[in-house]
Amino acid sequence: MRSPIHKQERFAATAIVLVAICWWVYGAHHIGSLPPESRVQFLPDDAYYYLTLARNFANQGMWSFDSGVSLTSGFHLLHAYVLAAVYSLTHASAEQFVSFGIFLSCLAAIPAVLLAAALAIRSGRLLAAMLLLLILISRNVMLNTVSVMEWSWVVSLSALYSLIFRRFWRIYQYRGLVALGLIGFLGSLARTDFGLLPAALALAALPALHSTAGTRRVKGAFVGLSGALLGVLVVLGHNYLLTGQYLQSSARMKSLWMSYYQLSPFPITLNALTLFGTPSRSTLLLVAFLALGAIISGMQHFFTPWLCACQHKGDPSASCANTADGVLWFGSVIVLVSYVAFYSLVPVGIQPWYTACLIVPIFLVVVLPFISVDFTHAGHIAVVALLLVLIGKQITIADAQFSTPIWPHQTFMLQAGNYLRRHGPEGRVGSWNSGIIGYYEGGHVVNLDGLVNNDIYEYARRNELARFIDKMGIDYILDFDNMLSSEKRRKRGGYNSRIFLDRLSPIKKFDNSSYGWRGLTLYEVRKVESGRHEQNNSRDATAQP
Repeated sequence: MRSPIHKQERFAATAIVLVAICWWVYGAHHIGSLPPESRVQFLPDDAYYYLTLARNFANQGMWSFDSGVSLTSGFHLLHAYVLAAVYSLTHASAEQFVSFGIFLSCLAAIPAVLLAAALAIRSGRLLAAMLLLLILISRNVMLNTVSVMEWSWVVSLSALYSLIFRRFWRIYQYRGLVALGLIGFLGSLARTDFGLLPAALALAALPALHSTAGTRRVKGAFVGLSGALLGVLVVLGHNYLLTGQYLQSSARMKSLWMSYYQLSPFPITLNALTLFGTPSRSTLLLVAFLALGAIISGMQHFFTPWLCACQHKGDPSASCANTADGVLWFGSVIVLVSYVAFYSLVPVGIQPWYTACLIVPIFLVVVLPFISVDFTHAGHIAVVALLLVLIGKQITIADAQFSTPIWPHQTFMLQAGNYLRRHGPEGRVGSWNSGIIGYYEGGHVVNLDGLVNNDIYEYARRNELARFIDKMGIDYILDFDNMLSSEKRRKRGGYNSRIFLDRLSPIKKFDNSSYGWRGLTLYEVRKVESGRHEQNNSRDATAQP
């Protein structure tokens, strides 16, 4: 039975939710309204992959980053097709299209924010409101909200799926079945690994098969899972029709990278930690206590109802209601464990927007155990105290971290892209970090890391990227010194060859940085006789520069 909610707690929770939403709107507007040279420092390079692909598709009718030199399947369908539709309708300039992308990202995130706010206000719990505030003012959420990535779609669809699942479990309706299947389908189009959420909830729902009423509710979980699987099949079919390969080009390349790195859960864990503030030992310790408290409380409140779910016969809507949160809570725990294990396979590829699949499960794991617990409960008070400390730490640096660029080197990439468009040399240009450069150049730069180029994988796998460069007639390479000085990057990219590196002659440098991503340089690729390729690769495939 739900404990009574004091008016003071509900009022405080509502006020905190309103503050959280206002702060989120302020941060998104602040970043989105920056001038291009500053704004580009807050948007990921991969966002410009999407923008370039969408623009090229709208203009040329093909999914190609380099205007037809190569095709790619290295994108998530929902976001890419929406961006392509926006460009087709507007034919916006380069900066206008970036602005439209930022607005679209914010717009797509609104359902998730409103659903979390509604849950916090309806529950009347201070803890839910404080957790929402903490997450919304985090740098992770603020940057991802304007990132022009698939992040917003995934978060909103995860929130919608969880809410509809919770309601369907309480009130069996056919329209709930349809909604779960549809959102599961759209979720897989938004991000292929979205299906872990429906799969985890279906697994958590299995104990309800003990009764007839429970079986009907489990059906909803598997309808949602079926929708997600159908979405994956559509993605695979789309990839095959587009390129003749079922797997996305980015997935194939990351599978290659995996062979050069050890499994590690730390990159995705550190990214998740940014939802609670700047990663540090104190933040990690506080979040560890927060997670431990939520797990202990969740096991106390949900284990028995979950294990004995819906054992009553007939139509026991009321008796099943108290198991809805238990199934959702256990499913969210399974989701978090699954994603950490999954993303540990390729730790080098983890980016800030990978938290999209984690935010809703984290919120539910912390909030659900305390929705029916009175504020005076010791566990509730302890969690609120932990959140208060985390919020205090976050507020002291929130405005500064929204103003401090996360990728300051990308200003040089914008300048380089504009240079290529206006004054670039005759000949084809390639780049590993090609998103911003290719976008501002106009959409002709050839991607060399293989994330949006389906032709790279086989060459990189055999350490023969130089052969691809010569085959495609790439005369220049524009990238950072790091891509040539790092042995791991050379190995995973398939160009770890002394002979190949000696063929690169710098002709223009765009920055003189001495730290981080540094030395953005335009190199000329000197020609080599085609007959020498086999000799060079066999003799020097593993040479150290």
